[in-house]
Amino acid sequence: MDPFLNWIRATPIGEAMRETPGLFPATEMAHFIGLSLLISVMTVVDLRILGVFRQTSYASVLKLLPLAVIGFAINLTSGVMFIAANPFLYSDNPAFFAKLTVILLGGLNAI
Repeated sequence: MDPFLNWIRATPIGEAMRETPGLFPATEMAHFIGLSLLISVMTVVDLRILGVFRQTSYASVLKLLPLAVIGFAINLTSGVMFIAANPFLYSDNPAFFAKLTVILLGGLNAI
């Protein structure tokens, strides 16, 4: 496993995340923005499905879903960048694997 983790760490993305001043905090900001987009859109969609916002049509609310997809894409990209910066930080972390499981279950729920 260590050679694979070393390879991830040595990728240009990993090196850039560690060596470029300001890139890690900028990536954290992007991750937060992506998460905010994803959660806010899905909250509105779920509330509409539960009967809140009855004056708003389902079609109108569902037009927001591309923003959720954009938020997820931002989080996926920035998450990979975090892992590339220091894969050893995540490789033995049970909370990280729990997070990946929850993300997988959320993705399956969206299908």
